[in-house]
Amino acid sequence: MGTPKARTGPVEAIRALRVARRGAVKARTAALNQMRGLVAAAPEALRAHLTRVSAAVLVSRCGRSDVYR
Repeated sequence: MGTPKARTGPVEAIRALRVARRGAVKARTAALNQMRGLVAAAPEALRAHLTRVSAAVLVSRCGRSDVYR
């Protein structure tokens, strides 16, 4: 029977970073999908301002209080 691998070192660190990145990408996608869903259900005046904008612009505008500009 062999000795089990140690869960330390650069390979394990890279594995941990990849797991964290994968989770962050999934969370980002879920948040953007939720924001797009809210835009689809928003009143027409607000929907017109937010329907065809990029994800970065959508997040920026929703993070501020001047969404109607």
